[in-house]
Amino acid sequence: MRPKLIIKTLSISLSVFLGTSYWVIAQASQFFTSQQINQQRVVVIARPYGDGKYDLVVVEQVQGKRKCWQEKGRNPVIIDPLLLEFDYTGICRRATDSNSYSVRINGKDRGLEYLLRIVPSESELCLVATPLSSHTSGIVIGRTNGFKSLSYLKIALEPGWQITKRVYARTGKVLGHFYLENKNLVKPNLSCSNSQNTKI
Repeated sequence: MRPKLIIKTLSISLSVFLGTSYWVIAQASQFFTSQQINQQRVVVIARPYGDGKYDLVVVEQVQGKRKCWQEKGRNPVIIDPLLLEFDYTGICRRATDSNSYSVRINGKDRGLEYLLRIVPSESELCLVATPLSSHTSGIVIGRTNGFKSLSYLKIALEPGWQITKRVYARTGKVLGHFYLENKNLVKPNLSCSNSQNTKI
């Protein structure tokens, strides 16, 4: 088979695979609901890495044998990630990427539409759900209410937002996946520095 024909065949196969995968994921997301959890037992954190960059970490206290984190100060609240000092298996649950957390809005899983990012703005960091399919502004979910370089910072969620757990609707099984969820979002904040409104 000629090289150009091989490349063309592989390209077509990849496109079909990706399209099928997207359809399967989209269909599967319809079978998930959510369940509320104790908000005092979970924390949303902006974690520093690299050169002034931050990513999102969600930590849940599963059992009370040892504390998973400790909070210090105000505006911003600094997080001491205690779970990094011991084997936290069965005690703490940590979510560090889009496989373990996503956005849920108005009863719909929006993980395929929005990417969760930590965005700097003036004197604080914001947790923003950024649309994957457009260049429009993202939805502000929470903020650190201050900034301290190279520190783990607690993200205070905006009104109406909470952490929930994904549930498989057919069996009622609660999964380890976290949702950043708003059950009644009509006019989201689109800017970390000033409020704008749009329809979801």
